[in-house]
Amino acid sequence: MGMSWNSKAEILTTDNDRLSKIFDWLKSYSNNKNELHELNKGDCSILFSSIGYGSFGSSGNEDPYTGNLFQEICEEFDFPIICHERVLPCQSQGYGFWSVFGRWNDGIVRSYNEISFDDTSSHLDLEETWADSAQIVCFPIGQIPDELEDIIANASKEGLTIEENGSWWDDDHKVYYQSSFYEIDGGERDLIEEIFSKRFSLYCTWEPGLNNSFTDEFEENEFEELPEEIDFKKIRLKQS
Repeated sequence: MGMSWNSKAEILTTDNDRLSKIFDWLKSYSNNKNELHELNKGDCSILFSSIGYGSFGSSGNEDPYTGNLFQEICEEFDFPIICHERVLPCQSQGYGFWSVFGRWNDGIVRSYNEISFDDTSSHLDLEETWADSAQIVCFPIGQIPDELEDIIANASKEGLTIEENGSWWDDDHKVYYQSSFYEIDGGERDLIEEIFSKRFSLYCTWEPGLNNSFTDEFEENEFEELPEEIDFKKIRLKQS
């Protein structure tokens, strides 16, 4: 049996007439193939979930174009579409990811995937993942929430130093990973896990403002701009 993933997905398009066509197709897909859960239609936006039964935009291997729903949707319709998902682990895999597939005005289907590892102890070689990019969840100095600042201060009063680490992208850039707090126990341990869990979910959620270079399945036809006709202010699956 494969690993379990909990995906929350969204499809965006240019107008609600086109959205209705996608929605009807999804209902038929859900009835005839794999069931889609929490299917919900909004303004130029459709939300749905896998409730732990997998992801929709990546098979989690080196060929994300093999057998995924996002690819099918983008090939089925002849107008601009963006599909994206937040994928969180259900079996302590140590990482989650987000996937984006879209159909651009030129008719080409492009995608981008990013992995986020929950801590330094679980990450693989960042250069050898199946995704286009990878990160490790952390808090840079200057972005530490007040709750963590209080935990660091309380630890210092008890003679325990919580040290920052060099970041995974630049050793001179200091950050706090979850592993920085492994010596903390008691009630504060639950709070630390809650804080980093929320941060992990944020890292696994795509947003239009990210600078990604989308390519086709042959890693060609690179494009950085999103389809102009889609109003991304209507996005409902957001970082929070």
